[in-house]
Amino acid sequence: FEYGTIDGYDIPLVPADADPPYGKVTEVGGRAAYEAVAKVIELAMAGEVDATITGPLHKEALNLAGFYYSGHTEIYAALTGAKRYAMMLADG
Repeated sequence: FEYGTIDGYDIPLVPADADPPYGKVTEVGGRAAYEAVAKVIELAMAGEVDATITGPLHKEALNLAGFYYSGHTEIYAALTGAKRYAMMLADG
């Protein structure tokens, strides 16, 4: 990562032999979504990134993959060990 830039991080989330159907809720999609969030949390906890941002997660897909969280906030809490947490939403 380089100061003053916005870097991307390519995470191999879907097995090479997987062929998930476009526009369908699947276990593969749920696992990929969870792993993306888990990776960004890992990078933040290691001090390798200064902030995180995520897009919407399909809760049914997460459930199909075996991840039973009501949203991002609960994933962040579980993976960081937070006992008290809240979500903040801001609009500029």
